[in-house]
Amino acid sequence: SMQRVLITGGASGIGLATARWFADRGARIVIGYFEEWHRSDAESQLPAHTVFLRADLRKPDEIRELVERAVTELG
Repeated sequence: SMQRVLITGGASGIGLATARWFADRGARIVIGYFEEWHRSDAESQLPAHTVFLRADLRKPDEIRELVERAVTELG
């Protein structure tokens, strides 16, 4: 079965490396990110079907919305 992954902080650093690892194995990925400039860099390194959702993980409401949107996107 296809892997489905939500990675917070996935637009840079260790999170982006993790996203690339899953992408190389065919996973469907949702990236939670905060900084727009990280997103644009990550988009060039990940498959076109990767979904990027902005969220401030210091805010519980945004965490909840990120997870709910990821479930919707990933099924």
